[in-house]
Amino acid sequence: MDIIKYINKELKSLENGFIATPSAEYLDQFTTANKGSNDLLLAQIAKQYGYKAALLNVLDEIKELKTK
Repeated sequence: MDIIKYINKELKSLENGFIATPSAEYLDQFTTANKGSNDLLLAQIAKQYGYKAALLNVLDEIKELKTK
C-alpha cells in the first residue's frame, strides 16, 4: 500500500469512528458551550483533530514533493 492510500484510509477512519473527528470550528464551539463538562470527551476529540491535522500536513507535503 502506498503512503497516499494509507493516509487517505486513516483520514476516512477518523470520520467514521465512535467519536467523529470535528472541524476546528466545531471544536471551538464545543469548548465554549460545555463550560468544563465532558473534559475527557473533549480531550479525545482534540487528540483526533490533531492526528487529522498532522495527516493532512503530511499529505500536502507529499503532493508538493511529487510536483517537483
